[in-house]
Amino acid sequence: MKFKKSPQIFEYEYPDNSLFTPEELLLVAVIKNAIADYLFIYENIYFTDSELREGNRANKWLFEEREDDKEWPWTFNWICCQLEELNQVTNIKSIILNHVAITRDEIIEHQLAA
Repeated sequence: MKFKKSPQIFEYEYPDNSLFTPEELLLVAVIKNAIADYLFIYENIYFTDSELREGNRANKWLFEEREDDKEWPWTFNWICCQLEELNQVTNIKSIILNHVAITRDEIIEHQLAA
């Protein structure tokens, strides 16, 4: 059985989860799950069709932008906007996407070196 690793971005940025309200924890959990699904494809040589499908959905959800993304609930842009407003943080989306890209590149580099 394969287990998905949880990305460390939120633990790094906010080591004490008590800083989050339950609603914020839900928003963070949605993003963490999408990141884990996306990175799972890069971390594993073998994966099922459903894991690949989830990784592709996560890729689309994280990286494709639509004009109305900030208005529709539960889109990546909407969640980032909610977290920015609640925590007075700017550019949370770019922080997350930069972390994901660096992690992805590190995984690929490690696999090529092996």
